[in-house]
Amino acid sequence: MSSNILQQIEDLNLTYLLLAKRVLEEDFPSGLFRLGISQPEGQKLLSLTAKQISQLSRTNQLVFNLRLGVSSLEMDSALAQRDMSKVPNLNAIRLASDDVSSS
Repeated sequence: MSSNILQQIEDLNLTYLLLAKRVLEEDFPSGLFRLGISQPEGQKLLSLTAKQISQLSRTNQLVFNLRLGVSSLEMDSALAQRDMSKVPNLNAIRLASDDVSSS
């Protein structure tokens, strides 16, 4: 991979980690849900220092997983209607149903 792509991955990791920590600080339960992480993972993320976050972000791999839970058909429908407000709602419904079914 080119050094430019690797630098962009590091930048993305840093941005994500800082945002994730902020979301968890503001509302821990909601943050866990929005980030799709467990309580121990959230607690660990909150305990990281700025130096640790910086070190963790400097990797050649993404430190998070994309969750594209909206099916392509649902996404196409939402895009065709140009109403992107429906996309997060569909994803929230799917995540909530996953949480209930895994209990």
